[in-house]
Amino acid sequence: MTASERLSDIRQRVEKQGTVLVKTLAIEYRVTEDLIRKDLKKLEKLDVVDRIYGGAERKKNKFQASTFGYRLESHVEEKEKIATKAVKLIRPGNYIFLDTSSTSYYIAKYIALAEIEVTVITDMLAIVVLLSDYKSIKLISIGGEYDAYTGGFFGPVASSQIHKYKTDLAFISCKSISVKEGYLLEGFAEIGNQKKIILDNASKKVLATQKSKYNDSGVYRFYELKEIDIIITEDSLEMNVVEQLKELKINIF
Repeated sequence: MTASERLSDIRQRVEKQGTVLVKTLAIEYRVTEDLIRKDLKKLEKLDVVDRIYGGAERKKNKFQASTFGYRLESHVEEKEKIATKAVKLIRPGNYIFLDTSSTSYYIAKYIALAEIEVTVITDMLAIVVLLSDYKSIKLISIGGEYDAYTGGFFGPVASSQIHKYKTDLAFISCKSISVKEGYLLEGFAEIGNQKKIILDNASKKVLATQKSKYNDSGVYRFYELKEIDIIITEDSLEMNVVEQLKELKINIF
């Protein structure tokens, strides 16, 4: 297990269990207690845990604000602007993948409103429900273990199914983008690894996310930014960011 994977796994444990102990984590990961303390310090800087004597506990406000329902109802105007741009890239007959993200949900909404005849493949339950009544859309749902926190299906079954589908376009969002380091980042390794499969199987790889994500922080590197074909944001990015993206030959919308 790499350091990034361990950090992501610890974060997931805190989210599920509420509290973790340094001694227990050191034994389970077969590393020193000092190394675990450094991991917890990093997570504290990311504002997702509070360190306590002998371990760390979940920062309730942070995790509550990150739940699927909250994300779906937040920054709606920005996500709808992104969705409007995204739909312009889609052509009748396309096979597209929409990942588990609130931005993808709004892209699905605008595809339905535009009545584009496409095939939509998704691992997000809310998108399946949203598009299920539209005859113009052929809908393929990825199964697996449902995660109420994200609103999507994850795990080996989901990953195996995604591998089978080659798509024309894949729309994904992520926790953050590090232009300087050249990576897309997620909060959990499992989520990042599944998004990697989605992108690897797409002819055109589209990163659709708010411009604020370019100043955010993440834990797990899952994809190289230079492999992305198109970036969509709701508003213009900072000029220094635009210049760096153009050097990577990424189209910006």
